[in-house]
Amino acid sequence: MITWTAAVGGQIPFGSWAVGRNLDGEPCFAARGFIPGGGLHLGKIRSGLAGALIPYDGLDRLVTHYEVLASAAGAPVAFAPFAPFGPAGEPDWDVAAAGARIVTSLGRLGMVPPGLAHVLRHPETLREPPTGPGPPRDFHAVACGHEARGEPMFCGLAAHGGGLFPGKVSRRLMGANIGVRGREFGGLNPYSVLCDASYGFAGAVDGRWPDDAAAVGVDVDGAPLFLARCPTGFPGLQLGKMRIDWRGEGARVGFGGAERISPDVQILVSPGGRTRWAPARGGAAPDGALALGCEANGAPLFAARSLPGRWTGRARVDVGVQVGKVRPGFGGAKFPFDGREITVTDYEVLVGL
Repeated sequence: MITWTAAVGGQIPFGSWAVGRNLDGEPCFAARGFIPGGGLHLGKIRSGLAGALIPYDGLDRLVTHYEVLASAAGAPVAFAPFAPFGPAGEPDWDVAAAGARIVTSLGRLGMVPPGLAHVLRHPETLREPPTGPGPPRDFHAVACGHEARGEPMFCGLAAHGGGLFPGKVSRRLMGANIGVRGREFGGLNPYSVLCDASYGFAGAVDGRWPDDAAAVGVDVDGAPLFLARCPTGFPGLQLGKMRIDWRGEGARVGFGGAERISPDVQILVSPGGRTRWAPARGGAAPDGALALGCEANGAPLFAARSLPGRWTGRARVDVGVQVGKVRPGFGGAKFPFDGREITVTDYEVLVGL
């Protein structure tokens, strides 16, 4: 689980995670703070400053009230490297899931890893490594900030001029933005993204349901629903729902306004099948939301579920607790249901354990 500790006036709380280094080799810590009219942005702090430095609008702005990145007991946390123009032009993840490939080079800029197995080339950026047996886990990018209009922002790490600086990553920025010597340097590629490994995805083996599969919803007939990831068959890496009795058919995915079936299915797994959710509405992703999938253009997708007792559409049908996806621009969370793709304004989003 990602945690942030409040601080003021240049304080660096005990237990803060030194993730970078200044030009003189001094440790840098990831920080975040509110920019009036701009949202919650990410930057850095180091000793000797009167506050956190947040790159914004071309400058490295001093924010006296801020939060510093720490880490609590739980899932492993890491800065997973992402090279938009890596070997053979592929993103820096296991590309066995061919459906996760991005069509254009431009589409890769500003992307975050959509939850496939990462090759951590910099072991020093891994905190709290996994111990003991357990279900498979992937590193998923964590939403740590947001633009003024709600677009999610991620904590990035980029090299520049001999230093390694914490900063911010989003689709709008087309890469990582960092602050160096009072200026904002934008669109840096490659970069690393702060990720959490609370969850993994697993397919059925010889028809056997994955161990530690997490039941996260309830269908209208009372059957448990599971979060499904569909590596192929759709642009990007789409999220949907799955039932045990659908094993011979496939997951249901909302796409293009319709409920579609995907036979290529991976199920969300977690230690003991546990999950953690946070409330949200209107298409927003709350603090700590995990990017488990992506659109074809790289826009991150977050797992969502509807609230119990909610109704949808003019028919006022009880939808149970449905499972689907959300991102800014949807106007709410989208769920495959009864042959359609429905939108629900109030919902919950999956966050780290």
